[in-house]
Amino acid sequence: MKRLFKWIGFTLLGLLLLLATVLGVAYYYKSEIVAAVKQELKESVNGDFSIGDVSLSLWDDFPTLSITLRDIYIRGPQYNTYKTDFFSAKKVFVNVQLAPLLRKNLVVQSIHVTHGAIQVFRTISGYTNLDVFKKQESQDTAKVENPVLVFFKKVQFEDVKFSYRDSLKRKSFGFHFLKVESNNTQTDSSGLYALNGPMKFDGLEFNPDNGSFLKEKTVKVQFNLEFKPKTQNLVIHPSWMAFSKSKVDFSGDFYFAPPGKFVLKVGSAKLDYKEGISLLTRALQGKLEKFKIEKPVNVVTTVHGQFAPGSLPDVDLTFQFSKSKAKVYQIEVEQVTLDGLFSNHVDSTRVSDDHNSTIRLKSFEGIFQGLPTKLTATIRDLKDPILDLQSDIEADLRYFNTGMDTNTLQISRGKFISHVAYSGKLNEYLDSTKTKFSGKVAGTVAIQNGAFRYMPRNQRYENIQVRVDFVQDQCEGRS
Repeated sequence: MKRLFKWIGFTLLGLLLLLATVLGVAYYYKSEIVAAVKQELKESVNGDFSIGDVSLSLWDDFPTLSITLRDIYIRGPQYNTYKTDFFSAKKVFVNVQLAPLLRKNLVVQSIHVTHGAIQVFRTISGYTNLDVFKKQESQDTAKVENPVLVFFKKVQFEDVKFSYRDSLKRKSFGFHFLKVESNNTQTDSSGLYALNGPMKFDGLEFNPDNGSFLKEKTVKVQFNLEFKPKTQNLVIHPSWMAFSKSKVDFSGDFYFAPPGKFVLKVGSAKLDYKEGISLLTRALQGKLEKFKIEKPVNVVTTVHGQFAPGSLPDVDLTFQFSKSKAKVYQIEVEQVTLDGLFSNHVDSTRVSDDHNSTIRLKSFEGIFQGLPTKLTATIRDLKDPILDLQSDIEADLRYFNTGMDTNTLQISRGKFISHVAYSGKLNEYLDSTKTKFSGKVAGTVAIQNGAFRYMPRNQRYENIQVRVDFVQDQCEGRS
């Protein structure tokens, strides 16, 4: 037993001596490590940078050496004019492998940035602070060898804000990494970034007149991003965001090189409708809030646009749901199954705005005021909506007993059939006080094989066949 404790003691002593040696080596090369970091920044940064303090530790993330950089900032060459840091952070923890350090190679295991900000902007004159990065020299250009090699695959962002503002093109994006980890892979032509964790969106604004997507939304994310620096192309591979009630999938392409364009696809198989429309712009919310849907919706939104001043993106939205309670404008319907779409670029030669927008209900089935109803409808020009509607109702005639005095008249059999077509102003159609339409209305109301009893005289009427055709102010009937 004494021999066992003796070997344990020797082992612990050996480990402590090894750690002391490694830490001693680290402190011995501290000035070279700091010089290496600054050299890397100097060769990459076109502007000014500062590191307030550097400390070393073996205990933060053993068995790697933790280098803590405090009060860091990186500034572009025009900082004195715009007073905006490109990058700043209270602390950056850099974890490096121990064995390569003994050979004076700095191999970075991971980086952890806390309480920081990345701010990218473009002014109305066209200046961008992305000039903080020096242009890469060609392969045949002589380069100064770095005394230390720098490489890392993992980055953690904790309380780090990112913002992009383009005053020239009136576009802006902003989000806040609450605690997000990024696992990175470098290829010859691009960088791949897999981000996971909670974050908060300030908003994605493509047109300030319409408002922002995802404004003030906190989510858990799984982003799969690829950036191709040669073509200034950001690819969003299939990714997702989880909200309090819904999970949303998305993908996209952003081309930042002039003239600049983007496509973003967002969808969910089971989207809570109220939560879903809160993710859209203020302008889209105003249109879709006219609809109320109780059950989850299958929805896909595609946004195409250009990074051009005043450019309005093309928006296409499809939505489906089944057996749900719904409210369409002022009309409440039960057991609704619906397939519809929205688009704001009906005419490709015109501006993508409300006048060029449409909502189409390709199929609609539900119970309206107790009557099984089928319809198709198109709402055009959302500034002054025009409705084109085809409505069909087919019901058991006995349903009307619920609204009648059955002590006087009692329906015992028959089928009620109605077909109505309307084309005109939506507000006119929804106005229940209207008895005369300026729009075009036509239809048929029929009773087939009806039977009823007139109770006061106990009279029974059988095989009633009635059809009424109407067009605007004309009405023609036969029985």
